[in-house]
Amino acid sequence: MSDRHQDYENLQIDELNYNTYLKVPELTSLQQLRSDPRHHDEMFFIVIHQSFELWFKEILHEIDLLAAFIDEGNVSRVLKVIKRIIAIMTCLTQQIQLLGTLTPKEFSGFREAL
Repeated sequence: MSDRHQDYENLQIDELNYNTYLKVPELTSLQQLRSDPRHHDEMFFIVIHQSFELWFKEILHEIDLLAAFIDEGNVSRVLKVIKRIIAIMTCLTQQIQLLGTLTPKEFSGFREAL
């Protein structure tokens, strides 16, 4: 067996990369449709709401940092964190418009499964 082949055999499968760092397979497996038969728009509904929850988690994370900077009296960092929170809130405001593309009839197609 060549040294190159042996190096390949010893390569760690859990090497850090985009998918492993962000846990993309786990993240994208969290969308569990409940409608039966499957309703196409249910996935859309779940993804929008899950992404909102992730952004809310990030806002809380930023607020913790904001509180620490306020306690330190670090005005420049306070302003930077506030700007980030505002940017996230702007994103959320725009993102909520996506729900407007889901008609009441489409929503009712899977609502009973929720």
